[in-house]
Amino acid sequence: MKIKEVLKNLKKKTNKRNTITAFLALFITVAMLVSVAALFSVNGAKSTTAEILDAKGLDFTDNSYMAEKLDELFELLPYGEYPYFTTYGNKSCGNSNCSYCNGFNVSRYHPILKEVGLVDNYYSWSCFGFARYAFLYIFGVQADGLNYFGNNQQQELRRVGRIASNTKDLNSIVGDYDSYTLDNLKELMSKATPGDIIQLRNRGVSGVGNHSMIFLKADDDGIYVLHNNAFRGRVDSEGKTIGYNRVLVSYYTYETIKSTWNSIVTVFRASKDTYDATWSKGYNVCVNHKFSEKSADICENCGFKYERIISTEITGIYKLSDKVTLYEQPYGSSKTKGTLSGNAVVVSSEVNSIGETWFRTTAGVYFKDADATRIENSDTLTISMTLYPVGVKKLYSSFNLSGRIFSLKDELTNVSGYIVNSEGKTLQKVSFDPNASSVDVSTCDINYGLKFGSLTIGEYKLILVASDGDGCNTVFISNFKIALEATEVDKTDVKAPSAPKSLVVSDNFVLLDYKDGYEYSMDGSKWQTGNLFVDLEPNTAYVFYCRWAETETTYASPKSAALKLSTLKPQVAAQTPKLDGEVGDKWVKLVEVEEHEYSKDGIYWQESPVFTGLKPATKYIFFQRDKDVKKSSAALVVMTTKSIIPPPDAPVIIGRSDTSISVLHSDYYEYAILEIGNPQSAIKWVDLSETDGEFRGLSPAKEYYICCRAKETDVAFASEISEFTKESTDKSHPSSTPPMPTVISKNSSSFIILPLENCEYSLDGETFYRTNVFTGLKAGSVYEVVCRYYETDTSYASENSEVLEIEIVPDTVTSSIYNINEEKKIISNVENGTTVKEFLNNIDQGKYAIAVNYNGKLKDDAVLSTGDEIIINDLMGEVAKYKVAVRGDINKDGEVNITDMLILLSILPEEYSFDSEYHFAADMNCDGRINTLDYAMIRNLINNNDRSQES
Repeated sequence: MKIKEVLKNLKKKTNKRNTITAFLALFITVAMLVSVAALFSVNGAKSTTAEILDAKGLDFTDNSYMAEKLDELFELLPYGEYPYFTTYGNKSCGNSNCSYCNGFNVSRYHPILKEVGLVDNYYSWSCFGFARYAFLYIFGVQADGLNYFGNNQQQELRRVGRIASNTKDLNSIVGDYDSYTLDNLKELMSKATPGDIIQLRNRGVSGVGNHSMIFLKADDDGIYVLHNNAFRGRVDSEGKTIGYNRVLVSYYTYETIKSTWNSIVTVFRASKDTYDATWSKGYNVCVNHKFSEKSADICENCGFKYERIISTEITGIYKLSDKVTLYEQPYGSSKTKGTLSGNAVVVSSEVNSIGETWFRTTAGVYFKDADATRIENSDTLTISMTLYPVGVKKLYSSFNLSGRIFSLKDELTNVSGYIVNSEGKTLQKVSFDPNASSVDVSTCDINYGLKFGSLTIGEYKLILVASDGDGCNTVFISNFKIALEATEVDKTDVKAPSAPKSLVVSDNFVLLDYKDGYEYSMDGSKWQTGNLFVDLEPNTAYVFYCRWAETETTYASPKSAALKLSTLKPQVAAQTPKLDGEVGDKWVKLVEVEEHEYSKDGIYWQESPVFTGLKPATKYIFFQRDKDVKKSSAALVVMTTKSIIPPPDAPVIIGRSDTSISVLHSDYYEYAILEIGNPQSAIKWVDLSETDGEFRGLSPAKEYYICCRAKETDVAFASEISEFTKESTDKSHPSSTPPMPTVISKNSSSFIILPLENCEYSLDGETFYRTNVFTGLKAGSVYEVVCRYYETDTSYASENSEVLEIEIVPDTVTSSIYNINEEKKIISNVENGTTVKEFLNNIDQGKYAIAVNYNGKLKDDAVLSTGDEIIINDLMGEVAKYKVAVRGDINKDGEVNITDMLILLSILPEEYSFDSEYHFAADMNCDGRINTLDYAMIRNLINNNDRSQES
């Protein structure tokens, strides 16, 4: 069976999360085929493949990200005839000119590098090239500027730690420790996490040189690494040549590392942002990752410190009164620790099973919310230095800075260190962005980067500057001198501190309460600045001490009283919790397991499997554990549902028009309107904030139902529909008025208006009638007639038209002076010589009348004659017509003379009926008869006129 087929078959049967196990299983299969029994290439490594496979912990099943990345990495690596993967410098990679001397060019043109998108100037080969290649694949960071000294920092790469021997030619490089020992090597490796780069440097050992590796796992005796062998002379345990540029999974003991690479050991990691993005803020880095109840940031499995996800809603600076009681646990069941007045910095909060809110402070104690006041305090950024240059220092001396820079309210955003001369000129500067709430000065870039040994004789200042994300800034300044000889400083003794207190006790490590300036010991003779003791035996008694560390001005104090405690029994993790039914918007219920307790953050635990008071549409992580064993399960990730909220009140109407309805609206609601009686209408939700609460484009005088509901948000579904509000649109107002009315017919008591469509009419402008016929009118009156468009179901009446004045003229004449015969239409008893003006003034209809004869209209000063006509007119034309009978003017010449008398005399023999105006003119006494009396009267009238003319 070919190697390629073995790999392919194995891949089909193996889940990606078991990549490393599958990878090692491949070694067993191939070893059986080609009788190769070992993987390792240096003395001190375990000798057989079986021993590696039997080693516990080399399983990334629970670390899905790392398993997937290693799986992808192995897929890309070409392989040869042996059960070893290879990178650069082997014929199987397709480069027939490959040789040891041109390995750099091999790496430059290697096809796999092109597959991952590296540029052509990626000059690397052998172990360093592979380490950079793998690191890029895991974290997306190109480790371009690293060297084996480990003192070159990049923007996306940070040194975790380093140890170095104190040989003469390395005096300018100050390590984390005073000497290179197995203990500090072991402690450094305990800080490494999967995927980190480990660099080793040796001095003067022929054939070994420097080495770079990818860290996988550490145990009590050594480390598992993934690396590339660069040297052709290496052989496996059976003496077979491994060849060079082969990628191996190897195990190196600490003794081997110390004896072979005995100069410098450095661990590098991606920057915090990159690292957090890859590992989801520290979770899933360790298999069965767990935190204790009392610690918010120390993993019980690996001892590493990670930022925990805590409640930040109520974090801040609190002022505590003397009434505040502090407890070890948040439920008040443990021993009361006493009272405290002053400021307490709260780092988290939680609600217990009975609904009480508790706050946890940076001191690790708890208090309730009574008698505690939140305050703003800018003095939350501190630089607390333990060891720093002060007084007079000897020329060419180096200096190990130590101390702590921390912010109580936010992460540190920038830390800078300066060495300034007496003239104020900056000679050296080291600056970095820690992105953490605290910095250990002894292990940070400032301690590594500031070179005190390079200073000449003179006066200097050490300046440390720190800033945090809350806008706080603080400065530490120390003045010192460099001279040929250092000035001795009288040191003082200090008293021993109290016995240390434990924060976390596990089955294999103990974390003590940390205080600045302390050293810690497990036997009272060997001291360390760290407060973490790892690799302890389970269920074993230990004794711990603390003391004040020696400073420039004080000696180390005597050791404290002993803290005696025992590590826990070996713990077995509980099974991952399961959901019991559906998930709510503010609660989650887990399946209850007998004798278990439950947690939603891995810190605080409760007996009930029901978690309430949660936030809707929010991701939570739940754990469970046996109450006695207290070994946390793997995490169950649950997303709460969105909330279902009750319907809002019915909309309130605040205005309307003929085409719109306005409601009192909210930006958090959406609204709908339905036309009553329209079966085709359907609910369509709209946001009225864009129309200032107005529904527009509606029909006039229509009834509508209006409803609303709360909008759907990230944490809540849309609410149920509110009750309906019923409202009608207003009627519309006509945009025009009708024209002025037109009369089409009229008489002395009525008139008729030309009808207009949709119009009504009025004689007073207030009361309107749909009819266009007006009767029963008063003759001689003037009427002001208007019209308008009448009101309908959807429209109001229009404005009134212009006014038409209509005068009602009588169709008969009346007079107190003259006699009027309506049947004959004759006006008689008119005196001879009466002018037109005098006549019209003596009839009631004079202002409507005109006098005419056969020549037309008569002037006002004309004298009337019998037979002249009086015509009554109005705006519509002629109303009535009468003839005038002037007394005595029988022949119609306008005068009374002998001719008129002769005509009268001629008709006396008979009784004439009155047929015309001549007869009425002959009836001188207006008695309705023509007789001798009339003759006598006309004769006398003539005689009188003659005498008047003679005189």
